[in-house]
Amino acid sequence: MAPAQPASPSTRLVHLDNYRGLAIAMVVATHALGYAHLPGDEQYQIAWMVQTIAVPVFFLVDGLLFGIRHGAKTAFDYREHLAKSMHRLLIPWALFTLLYGVLRLMFELTGSAPAHILVGRPWQDWITAIYLSDFSSQMYFLLSLFFIRAAAPPLHILAQCGLPIRVLAVIVYLGAFHLLPLRTWFFPGLDPIYHALWGLQFYLIGLVIPLVSGFLATRGIALSLVTLAGGILLPILSDHTVIPAQFLLLIGSYIAFASTTFSLRVLSTLGRYTMGIYLLHIPLVMKGMALIFSRILPPTSLSFFFCLAFFSLITSLFLTKMLLQLPFGRQALGEQAQGPGPGTHAK
Repeated sequence: MAPAQPASPSTRLVHLDNYRGLAIAMVVATHALGYAHLPGDEQYQIAWMVQTIAVPVFFLVDGLLFGIRHGAKTAFDYREHLAKSMHRLLIPWALFTLLYGVLRLMFELTGSAPAHILVGRPWQDWITAIYLSDFSSQMYFLLSLFFIRAAAPPLHILAQCGLPIRVLAVIVYLGAFHLLPLRTWFFPGLDPIYHALWGLQFYLIGLVIPLVSGFLATRGIALSLVTLAGGILLPILSDHTVIPAQFLLLIGSYIAFASTTFSLRVLSTLGRYTMGIYLLHIPLVMKGMALIFSRILPPTSLSFFFCLAFFSLITSLFLTKMLLQLPFGRQALGEQAQGPGPGTHAK
């Protein structure tokens, strides 16, 4: 991999498309597990493979890009940064939360929903349901990433620092996050503020990467093999190494993609449309696919799981491309005006 250079808004890093393409496929597979009823061992093993780094990848990539763009000692326009982040993250969050909330209300009114989270509930429960992404579980991520981006001033200061300070910041934050009882201070479930604090640990690792890109360029393949092997072996050797294994797999997989200089066509395509796939794949697409495949395959089979994940992914990609052709499709997905995604790496 060539050393990372400061990226302009029109520059695209191919290995990040490949990396995010893998991650969005993992996200879809994670949700497909919720519809499959696999035997315990199979469920656990697949969950470990697809859940461990799926969402952390997106936090890491966002931190990496922030570090590339703001690593030089240049002026930082926080208001512009915040406005772009609101357009990219809050507009899709608001529109799709409203869409899925209305659909949820309709299902509850017609008796199609197994439980009521809106009908007959006080308005405070409605607000809580919106905040905790009860209508569609993926929505929390957009708020969490926005909260991290809203904390850009201190992160910008950190991006001006050298490698020792950035590494120290990662170590201190990891220690604080994992030693303090932070989880007890927030709502149970998908509290976006808590998950912003959780995602910040991966974001900070992303901030470090631009400063070690030269080192990775010369030792990338060997490093990726060692870190990936460590991430795979640690959980086998001990039940108390899940978190270190997650970081090894995350970093090792990034290095593996960064060591390639060519586009992996399928992953690259997925990586350029992650926002739409992320927003569209649940609940409607996957629910519809589950109804179709449950008629021809047993939900306890691996074939059901793989078909559900694959066709939900492909259908969501197709719907994303269609949505981007509509007059307000780009705005709904938080896209800029210049094309379906070759311009920026916003998610």
